[in-house]
Amino acid sequence: QAVNVYLFDAASSTVELVSVPDGGVDAATAGGALWPTLASISHDGHWIAFSSTASDLAGGDTNGAADIFVHDSEAGTNLNVSLACGPVGTRLGPSFRPAISRDARWLAGETILDSVPAPRGLDTAFSLVACDLVERTNLLIANLGKAGVVSRVALSSNGLFLAFQSKGTNAQPVAN
Repeated sequence: QAVNVYLFDAASSTVELVSVPDGGVDAATAGGALWPTLASISHDGHWIAFSSTASDLAGGDTNGAADIFVHDSEAGTNLNVSLACGPVGTRLGPSFRPAISRDARWLAGETILDSVPAPRGLDTAFSLVACDLVERTNLLIANLGKAGVVSRVALSSNGLFLAFQSKGTNAQPVAN
């Protein structure tokens, strides 16, 4: 079942639909479904990170997989982080479980990359990636392997520390 992401502003008692493309139709109505993961928000409510399989939330989304988006609540626009930060290798699968830093400079999430060798001959490997939203560059944090699905990612307020939960037992740090 499709779901949407909303922003509640306690100061104005308003609710804003965040997961909306430029046409004003919500992603669930437009046929895209959001991954049921938690949204992440900057300290001032200006930036909201979420993942979605909708292909019409930002221009250039043609990969047919879930991507991570950052919504600018002041401009009412979405940035496809999966495309904007440039890949660390080519993405083979979805990007999800976003976490945004307090100042909205850093965003971390999980993805599948073809530049990371899959462990023990498996066909895919999960990787944890952080994106510097100012420089528009990616930093590969850890290779998590086939069983390394992340269930939660959290960034410190300055983006210098990242905590994550994973089913994997073999998270390998990456020298960048």
